[in-house]
Amino acid sequence: PAVFRIGLMSVVLKMRCSDTVHRVRVAADEAGALASYEAIEEAVAKVWPPENGEAVIKYLDDEDDLCVLCPPTFPDFLAVSACKEGKYRVVISAKETDSQAEPSLAVPSPTSPFRYLFADIKRPLAGLGGKHITLDNYEVVLAGLQEQLGCNAVRVYIDPKLREASEYPPVYHEAYALARKRGMLIFANPLGTGAFKDCGLGAIEDYVAWIVEHVKTWKPDFFCPFNEPGMPSKRLLKIAAGVREALSDAGPSAPRMVGPDVQKVEPTIGRFEVPGEGEELVNAFDIVTAHNAEGDETATVAAWRRLATLSGEHECWATENPRPWLV
Repeated sequence: PAVFRIGLMSVVLKMRCSDTVHRVRVAADEAGALASYEAIEEAVAKVWPPENGEAVIKYLDDEDDLCVLCPPTFPDFLAVSACKEGKYRVVISAKETDSQAEPSLAVPSPTSPFRYLFADIKRPLAGLGGKHITLDNYEVVLAGLQEQLGCNAVRVYIDPKLREASEYPPVYHEAYALARKRGMLIFANPLGTGAFKDCGLGAIEDYVAWIVEHVKTWKPDFFCPFNEPGMPSKRLLKIAAGVREALSDAGPSAPRMVGPDVQKVEPTIGRFEVPGEGEELVNAFDIVTAHNAEGDETATVAAWRRLATLSGEHECWATENPRPWLV
């Protein structure tokens, strides 16, 4: 919407509906800024045909991404508009039906060439790093990941310090449920790296119980017991075998186990090339993975092809990509 000041009582909101632009006056506050989100809703109601169904209001942010405008994002909309000389502009479209918004499981997004395109929300969902996923923005974040970036799945965390579902924060529960509702696949693996011995998981049976409890409670589509584990292959094998046995009663409905998630491609290849043990490590998982970690100069075309060959009939994934692909 574009806004032009008219005294201190009202501003102009421009609303684009398809190829039509509507110019409407809306209430302003004492500072001459658009007064409230409700004022925008009232303006939209004046121009939006009821037969079109529920309207979705969006705005362009400072990176020219089209974002959903709602009460939690209204302050950002005001801030962005203030940087655009106080011009308020919005785009109105019809809300997607459930069938449009919730793609079938394991069906690739029409905007992605990949079968699975995971958005890694582990750290922001856990409140780590600079930008967090909160109860105020999780709906907008998931919608943007799916609708604008073409992600059909998310990666969430398994907290080594928590054992019960009730211990996870409310935003974890809400984001998990919404991802399910939107038809997104869920991949869970540990928050942090290493063996987590300082979290009371030094004994293999305790580590297995921690992973199994999370998987049985939350029921992700995919899970990995490790995250750049830095453990000897023999320990990885014992943990994977223990988890597999504990989940054997789930039958075909059991989520697929991913691993070993060793950091960097060449070190993963090195483990798989150990006679006997390497093949056993490959076969311990349903999906074979390597971290294409930051600074991983080994992530070459030849290395990925070698890893895929060693994976045999297993799918071969890159489970993290903080650096550009070299393939």
